[in-house]
Amino acid sequence: MSLSPVARSSTFTQSLLLAAVGVTALGQTLVFTLLPSLGRATGLAEIQVGLIISCSSLAFALASPVWGYLSELYGRRPILIIGLSGYATGTLLFALVFQAGLAGWVSGGVLVALLVAARAR
Repeated sequence: MSLSPVARSSTFTQSLLLAAVGVTALGQTLVFTLLPSLGRATGLAEIQVGLIISCSSLAFALASPVWGYLSELYGRRPILIIGLSGYATGTLLFALVFQAGLAGWVSGGVLVALLVAARAR
């Protein structure tokens, strides 16, 4: 038995959404797993690494109601695309800032501020 075009489209959309959520969760897991080692490699104190994690969690918690309101206003799909694009861009920026820290281009408080800004994006 074949699925109707509408059911096929709905199944594809749900599969795509599930994959996007899975990739985002994988990215979060990798960041939280690698952050302590990268922090030590760049000379950050444990409290600075904790500050990065805490600030990004706070930003996500504060932004969630705003994104929920926007998704009600403009629809789920455009907000999901914006959110996932922002997450990908922020993760790339976070990696680039850490690379700059590992290369010795930035360090200390400036590095922490840039990492917090990249994660809270």
